[in-house]
Amino acid sequence: MARLTVDLELEQLQAIVRDLDRTLDPVRFARLHGRGSDIYRIDLAGAENPLLLKIYGDEPTWIVAKEALVAGWIGERAGIAIPRWLRIDEHRTRIPFRFALTTWLPGVTVRSLIG
Repeated sequence: MARLTVDLELEQLQAIVRDLDRTLDPVRFARLHGRGSDIYRIDLAGAENPLLLKIYGDEPTWIVAKEALVAGWIGERAGIAIPRWLRIDEHRTRIPFRFALTTWLPGVTVRSLIG
């Protein structure tokens, strides 16, 4: 999968997060290392746990929904903490890319648990 190049502004992330919950206040963000997707940790004012924004390319079209579904299966069957998908936007309402907004958990990626 080709790596995306995405330039985000804090104001864009604030709009995305506030669409989910107007009481949340994103104050900074940082790009994390992902495998083929741009992934950003979003720190919230007064909150211990940040959120995660994962940006997807146009192909494959089914990947966003599949990742959310598979993560749910892994969490249920393996009895481990898995990020919750809070919002999926495949219509590019706030930024010109498809994205998922999830909870953030420290540790290894879900992909590293496969197998």
